[in-house]
Amino acid sequence: MIARDGQLKRSAVFALLLGTMIVWGCVPPKSEPPAVDASSTTQALQALPRYAGPKKKVVIGKFDSVSPELVSTKAATDMMITALMKSGAFAVLDSDNLPAAKAPANGTHGKHAAAPPYDLILTGRVSEANANENVEKTHLTVGGMESESDQTANGIGVDLRITDATTGIVVGSVNVRKPVQDTNSETKGFGKLLGKYVKEVRKADADLDTSHSTKESVDAALRACIEQAVVELVRSLPDNQSVSAR
Repeated sequence: MIARDGQLKRSAVFALLLGTMIVWGCVPPKSEPPAVDASSTTQALQALPRYAGPKKKVVIGKFDSVSPELVSTKAATDMMITALMKSGAFAVLDSDNLPAAKAPANGTHGKHAAAPPYDLILTGRVSEANANENVEKTHLTVGGMESESDQTANGIGVDLRITDATTGIVVGSVNVRKPVQDTNSETKGFGKLLGKYVKEVRKADADLDTSHSTKESVDAALRACIEQAVVELVRSLPDNQSVSAR
């Protein structure tokens, strides 16, 4: 009798494990080592035409956010510098180590002001940061099993503007937005449902609860927006005119 009970429990555990594989459809992911960013927006930057000869010098000006508690403006500035370097379209200057005064927030200068050591100023703003922009929820009950899932789409948007440092004329402007996905799912009472069809599970009174959640990084979404915005800016500038020093 004891041996039979042990066999029933083993069969129940096996059935539940099999059910878990069916529910998730995959095994737990393996840990991955760090890798150089190879996102679609990075590839788009690297695929831009490379210009021969000297390039116009660009410096990052002001970057702010409608939601500073959500986005680090310092991180966004670093992301813009990296995106500009990936594009290969400009000579990027470090605004903290300029030989002259730091870049102004706007592109204006006095009538007799000395020419700045850069040609262009890139400014940016997180212009959209919408929480719970779109929410979808589902609830399913079958034979004692309950399954709930919800999906939330937040939104983030970035405006970039590139200005001629001498004239103050805006030579390029673009806005990019992206949803930030957040999904959660939970299943309870899977053993109760399975027990209706597998007697070993029913006799062992076994059950199984599962949950799963994924949350897209806001920082990753911000980087994707900035990179795509830089791609669009470079494409909008006249070839060998706005990006070349000739």
